[in-house]
Amino acid sequence: MTALLLAATAVLIAFNAFFVAAEYALVRVRKSRLEALKEENAKNVDLVLEQIDDIGDYISAYEDEMEPLKKYDAALFGGTPTDVPERYRVANPITYVDRVRVPMLLLVGQNDPRCPSRSVDVYRERLVALGKPFEEYRYDAGHGSLVVDERIKQLAMEIAFVAKHLGTTPPQA
Repeated sequence: MTALLLAATAVLIAFNAFFVAAEYALVRVRKSRLEALKEENAKNVDLVLEQIDDIGDYISAYEDEMEPLKKYDAALFGGTPTDVPERYRVANPITYVDRVRVPMLLLVGQNDPRCPSRSVDVYRERLVALGKPFEEYRYDAGHGSLVVDERIKQLAMEIAFVAKHLGTTPPQA
C-alpha cells in the first residue's frame, strides 16, 4: 500500500510539474513568434494563441494587484491602462472570451495578489453571459496554495476535469 501511495504521489507531482511548465511556457512565449508560426501554417498555433489570451481580465487585475506588479505591467505594456488602453485591450483575455471553445476550469485563490480574484469574477460573469461551460473552485490562499492537502485536492480536480472532458477514466481517490 505504501508503494502505491508513493507511486500515486509521484504521478501527482509529475502532473503538477507539467501544468506549471505549461503555464510558464505560455507566459514566456513571444506572441509575435507564435503569429509568425501561424503564418507558416504550424499545427495548433491558434490553440496556443487562444490559451495566452484566455486567462482573466487585465484591467481589474491591474487595479487590484500589488504595486510592484503594477510597475511591472506598466513597464511591460509601456504604460498604465489609462496611458495605453489599446495595448491592454488587445492583450486582455476578456476581449477574446467569446472565442472560448472548450470547457474551462477556474481555480481561484481568494487572496491572490498576482491574479486578483476580481479579475476572474469579471471573466466568469462574461462566461456565464455567453453560456460558455466552466467549472470553478475557490480556495483561501494566494497564487497557489502552500498546503499540501490543498495542492493535492486541486491537482485531483484538474485530472478529473481533463478526464471528464476527454471521456477517459477519472482518477480514483
